[in-house]
Amino acid sequence: MAIDFSVEPEFQDKLHWMDEFVTQEIEPIDLYFRGEVNPFDRTNDTANALIRPLQQQVQDRGLWACHLAPTWAASATSPCSTPRSPPLTL
Repeated sequence: MAIDFSVEPEFQDKLHWMDEFVTQEIEPIDLYFRGEVNPFDRTNDTANALIRPLQQQVQDRGLWACHLAPTWAASATSPCSTPRSPPLTL
């Protein structure tokens, strides 16, 4: 049985943008983070100067935290600031 992996044209445009963005913007700064630099260190001004504008570009396209429910992603400013799901009750 064949599986159809096609997507809507609007989403395909987003996929093309994401591919180009990662290749041209994200991968090159990976060189900066080799060695002792921690990209998750919020006190690192150089890292923040590199990362914040890239995060804003993704947010501006509505793709920030796209793996979350839209109501959560809309208010997310960083992956760590998203609301937590309520505890499961059995």
